[in-house]
Amino acid sequence: IKDGMTILLDAGTTTYQIALLIAQQNFKNLIIITNDMEILQLLKNVEGIQLIILGGWIQKATHSTQGNLARLCMEELHAEISFVGASSIGENLKIYSPSEEKVFLKRLFIENSETAVLVTDRSKGKQINLNYVNSVKDMDYIITDLNFSKEAREELKQSNTEYWKI
Repeated sequence: IKDGMTILLDAGTTTYQIALLIAQQNFKNLIIITNDMEILQLLKNVEGIQLIILGGWIQKATHSTQGNLARLCMEELHAEISFVGASSIGENLKIYSPSEEKVFLKRLFIENSETAVLVTDRSKGKQINLNYVNSVKDMDYIITDLNFSKEAREELKQSNTEYWKI
């Protein structure tokens, strides 16, 4: 993340951690696009950061916007990098979400950014939710403490997805 960039931050606890790191830096000109009300609250008074909140219905359980209005907003925006969370990742390297509403917005975050980064932790591994988002192999990077099988790591390597284990 560098000054002058536009960053997409998906809603979620892992992307909130990225927002915390951003808040601790000394950026002079950064634009953050998000659908997460907690990220908005965290960054709203941070000098050097401009915020764009996607409109839409507020899902009270996650404090995030979603729905058709959020998608319409996101269709008009573009960023250098997106940080997208995952509700679950199957052993098949597919990313899933329990909410159909979130699927389309996550896909737009990935499509409307130059670089897509999946951020997730081991609690999301080897589960399958109802709605398919996309494949981990469609991402440019994955940052996680999740242990992938040797076969999965090889698939990531062949797809040019960089796997950063933390």
